[in-house]
Amino acid sequence: LPRGPGSCSFRPCCHAVCRAMALQSAFDELWPLYRTDLGFDDALLARASSIGSCSVQDVEGLLLAAIERSDASMNVRGVSAAALLLEALPAELNMCEVVAEVLTRLREPEVFEDLKLDFPRLQDDLSEVETVLSLNGKTRRLRVLVVRNGFSPDTPTARALHEVAEVRIPGSSHVAETGNEDAQGRGEHEVVETLRSHLQSRPVDLVVAQSRGCRLVAEHLVGGTSPCWAGPVLALSPAGQWGRVLMESPASAVLVAASGSDVIELSGHHAVLELADIEELRQTVSNKNGRSLVFDEQRHQLDWGETIGKLLHETIMLDILLMFPP
Repeated sequence: LPRGPGSCSFRPCCHAVCRAMALQSAFDELWPLYRTDLGFDDALLARASSIGSCSVQDVEGLLLAAIERSDASMNVRGVSAAALLLEALPAELNMCEVVAEVLTRLREPEVFEDLKLDFPRLQDDLSEVETVLSLNGKTRRLRVLVVRNGFSPDTPTARALHEVAEVRIPGSSHVAETGNEDAQGRGEHEVVETLRSHLQSRPVDLVVAQSRGCRLVAEHLVGGTSPCWAGPVLALSPAGQWGRVLMESPASAVLVAASGSDVIELSGHHAVLELADIEELRQTVSNKNGRSLVFDEQRHQLDWGETIGKLLHETIMLDILLMFPP
């Protein structure tokens, strides 16, 4: 290659291409891990720490690549993973300023209308980046950690959760490979360790569990020999005594939601509670602050998709009222 004075322009161009490739390569590696939520936290930390510089062009290329990725079966979007990657980059890169400039460029009328033809959710995607990075006065959505045991990421409840919150549902590679979710087994142990690590390393506003997952919260997160969570908990259709155990736990606020579908005497499809359990929950609510029971006897479905946003709000309000009583 020529080495004369005119050749120096090649080097910056090469560096720019390498930076863009580094950022997009990181996203390409992280996207499938984010979509399945298997090993995402560790990979995010490792890849973000390896990136030493980012330009406006790099970030623009990342976001344009990310808006093309989605998984409709779980309502998971690539731009959410990209936003978490940008948030995790070293502070000295001043990513908020860079991202704000990119969003301004993408919102220029001609550019925005052209992109929107292919990506109808473009405005929502750009707003998601703003909320994760708290740009332009946007308030971050609730950061919700969900226990996967007893809760499937491809249910209507999970898809509805993604519409109203930043949701993580970390899983176990062992369960993904074998399908074995046996209580006290390797898969359960992996899930518990992943949940505990997430709570100890990343900000979380609310923990959600359903059915048998409520036991894991009671035994390993808010209770047990080394509790790591004392914030609010939303327990959906808790099995057996675990709703009451959670209500009696040190968690700041607990809302238990149950329906006729959960009750044995009502011939429910998810028969994990007796009417006596519902009565015990009512008694606990009356005796302890920051506790609430939502019981819909006429409801005969396990899914909570159409009401999950309201349940999240009510759980958070229980917590707020404890901190700032009327």
